[in-house]
Amino acid sequence: MKTKIFILLAVSFILAILATGLWITKKEPAQRIEAPILPFAEKTNEATTTPTEPITKNIIYTKDGFNPAVTNIKPGDSIVFKNQNSKTLDLVMSDATSATIAKGKNFEMVFSEVGTLSLSDKWNPQVFGVVIVR
Repeated sequence: MKTKIFILLAVSFILAILATGLWITKKEPAQRIEAPILPFAEKTNEATTTPTEPITKNIIYTKDGFNPAVTNIKPGDSIVFKNQNSKTLDLVMSDATSATIAKGKNFEMVFSEVGTLSLSDKWNPQVFGVVIVR
């Protein structure tokens, strides 16, 4: 009788330890992080400045993501996306624009509208970037 009680207590103790260990090591499932999609900037009646010539900026894509992660440009400026990753980049933007850029290749795009666009790789969504046109 004492042996049965001892075995029952030992099994209960072991189950309690296992349950506590599982509860402590339980992890939440990974969540997808998306770049925020911000509303387009509002036009104001401020004094206008002298227009500048359009410029071109580079965004380099590697295995670590977009560099720089945030790029500020003005309407009429362009961005050259340079894929220096070992895989093809399937570029997706929040305005539904997309482009496939083979490794070692470039893609240039002119941005004409004021706003904020998020960038991501269709096959690697945990890396993202942002283009702010203002």
